[in-house]
Amino acid sequence: MKKLKLIFINLLLILLILFISELILNIKEYRNGKNIKPVEMLKNPYRDEFLFIMNRYYLDFENAFEIREPFIIKNAPVTLFMGCSFTYGMHLDEKRLPHIIYGKISKHSSYNWGRPATSPREMLSILRYNIYELPRKDNVKYVIYTYIQDHKRRLYDDMCKYEYDFKEKNNKLIKRNFIPYFEQLKTTRAIKQWIYSDVKVSECSDETQNFFALYIKEIYDEISKKYSYGNKKTKLIILIYDEDNCDRNWQKRAEEYSDNIKVIKISDLLNFNYKQKEWFIDESGHPNEKFWEILMPKLCKKLRKLSI
Repeated sequence: MKKLKLIFINLLLILLILFISELILNIKEYRNGKNIKPVEMLKNPYRDEFLFIMNRYYLDFENAFEIREPFIIKNAPVTLFMGCSFTYGMHLDEKRLPHIIYGKISKHSSYNWGRPATSPREMLSILRYNIYELPRKDNVKYVIYTYIQDHKRRLYDDMCKYEYDFKEKNNKLIKRNFIPYFEQLKTTRAIKQWIYSDVKVSECSDETQNFFALYIKEIYDEISKKYSYGNKKTKLIILIYDEDNCDRNWQKRAEEYSDNIKVIKISDLLNFNYKQKEWFIDESGHPNEKFWEILMPKLCKKLRKLSI
């Protein structure tokens, strides 16, 4: 009995040591976050809800989803696709992924940086922390972000958990997400506010709409810092798959921020109801190859008109 008790006490001590070590490591990372390597963010997802505040920011589920192979045409303009599993091409034939279909029609080199189950939060981190890289930065004509309503809901869930704010002067987000914005969190008091704040707003509230628009603006700012198309700015195209009645609010604010941010609705390009089972790859509602093959020629035609 004494032996079992001793083993149990030793196990508790080991767990306590591991817990304290993890706490020290993450506090150190918090204080010196700019030195955290992007690859660490990919390889260290939250391990459980209890330790979520002390674990590193994640961009996928234990790196289960590999980045898609790009479609390359030598010396061609580049289009970069970003978004969630819709962009990634969940369950699709790898030879008929959205960016590949687009590349063949547009004659652009096209890259697919979609990550399943993500939102603009992860898009911003990918750009800001150089998680992925393009071989050239001066030939990027478009960044195309495919929006679905779940993206707003994912950010809305964050608003209900974490404190958020923005600087009125330059309209920049602050106090957001432990890794991307933790350089703004300088004190223990700020961390406590961030953990325990409980923002109660609806998805159609002005706060929610402004919050989403601010994310789009910061994504565009990162694109503008990193990429160009010759002496022109890279355009951010927001491709709307589905929306609700209040989504036009954040879309309008995003478009007003820059002439190089354009909203294109798939419902304006396709003259049929594409949200039916015949256009899904499976019961999850992800679009199938046929959907993308019909959409992409129309999208390319629309983009050509925008470039004139």
